[in-house]
Amino acid sequence: MNSVVCITSAGILWGIIAIFISLLKDLGFNSLQCVAIRVFFSALCLVIYLSIFPLQFVPFIYLNIFDRSKLKIEFKDIIYFLGTGILSIIFFNYCYFEAIEVIGGVAIPALLLYMAPIFVMIMSFFFFHENLNKRKVLALFITIIGLCFITGAFSQEVILSGKAILLGLGAGFGYALYSIFSKMIIDKYEAVTIITLYYRVKKIRGRKSFNISYD
Repeated sequence: MNSVVCITSAGILWGIIAIFISLLKDLGFNSLQCVAIRVFFSALCLVIYLSIFPLQFVPFIYLNIFDRSKLKIEFKDIIYFLGTGILSIIFFNYCYFEAIEVIGGVAIPALLLYMAPIFVMIMSFFFFHENLNKRKVLALFITIIGLCFITGAFSQEVILSGKAILLGLGAGFGYALYSIFSKMIIDKYEAVTIITLYYRVKKIRGRKSFNISYD
């Protein structure tokens, strides 16, 4: 029951992101400022949550005090962490928020954002050599055709500019990169190490590894 509530709540909260972005746009904030505001308040809410439920904070305390070796990653892997944070999270948020402004609505940008599974499927085939069977290809084409109908690509009722389409697809592509970059490091580093890196890169030690900490 708790899992159902959490999943439902996550879906609702994700869905209302665009509502707050529209309000921020009306107040004069641009897309980059909206991204910064979202990241700031996400971090603030996380800190509040960890303060209310301190047991969730134990893994971070343990890693920082007792097992700092887990806070080291190889220098060559930094590109994957930067890719997850910059090329994925920031890029997809910027494109998504900009698409909302250009299109003047929420529904179509949200639909274009969910082209992400298609990008993931294609990139997984090339980067991870995952099997691209007939069922996956069929699902890919059905998704594309469905999105074309919904966005009005086959009618004259909804006319989208090239910029709007590119921004929407850019959001989907950036969102897909999150899965790709994460896949590249999830087998090498523990989840808590990857999560901790999102908070702060403290200092670089040598040329082969750098130390990160949560403080």
